[in-house]
Amino acid sequence: MPGEAAAQKTGAPILSIPFRPAAQPATDTPAARQRFRILLVDDHKVMRDGLAALLEEEPDIEVVGQAGNGRDAITLTGQLKPDVVVMDVVMPIINGEEATRQIRAQWPHVRVVALSMLEEDTTRERMLKAGAEVFLSKAGPSEVIAAAIRHSS
Repeated sequence: MPGEAAAQKTGAPILSIPFRPAAQPATDTPAARQRFRILLVDDHKVMRDGLAALLEEEPDIEVVGQAGNGRDAITLTGQLKPDVVVMDVVMPIINGEEATRQIRAQWPHVRVVALSMLEEDTTRERMLKAGAEVFLSKAGPSEVIAAAIRHSS
């Protein structure tokens, strides 16, 4: 995108939002519309794009936006109203733990699935305490991520 190069030079955050508008459901619950609206948050664009491609193959999952840091994740959660935020742990500006805490405080109905290369128990515990519903490894199969997205607590 032309704007990305300029944003990278100026240090401005990059927000990635899909070009196609999401269909507005008649009601506001995932069960009623049979599709889960997902916000992907990871500071590595390749990871976000790869995960988005995998999840878009699922008929009941729609990736409505992407963010490269926790601050943008919080902003986009308010704007896009996703059902689930798939959240990386280690990110710039605001890390995944603090972003999860703020998202759950402001929008308690939004579920957070933590996704990280860090598999230590302390990292898992911190993310779950911050409000993540589940903590998954990035190295795991995409089916596990899709199942976590569909799981209702």
